[in-house]
Amino acid sequence: MGKIIAPSARTTQYNGVHGNLSVAVLTVSLAAAAPGDTVVLGEFDGHPTVTDFRLDHENLGAGTSVEIGFAYQSVTEDESDKISTSLTTSSAGSKRMNGKPVEAAEKFCQVTATIKGGNATGNLSLTMNYTNRG
Repeated sequence: MGKIIAPSARTTQYNGVHGNLSVAVLTVSLAAAAPGDTVVLGEFDGHPTVTDFRLDHENLGAGTSVEIGFAYQSVTEDESDKISTSLTTSSAGSKRMNGKPVEAAEKFCQVTATIKGGNATGNLSLTMNYTNRG
């Protein structure tokens, strides 16, 4: 299981001066990402709470799905907090967050997409609404 760092992973995420709600657009182009691979979509500092997201994706391959979650430096990859359950990506489409807001357990975290089911090839974009606790 490999780790793929998306170009958006280290992009500065600014917090607006007129409120605490921020939006991050995190994108990656996958080329035969294997089941179990973790794609780091973004890095955040400030205990983010994800209030909503939209996942836009191409057909990533037969039987594929992704799971959106948090990963932390102080714990192993398999202990990341889930933001979503597995979202089917075997046909092009969009998915929305289905559940209550999820707060990161630590101040610094990564937002990840874990590949499930089959090899994934294609574009993936996560538009995430979040707040920071500081």
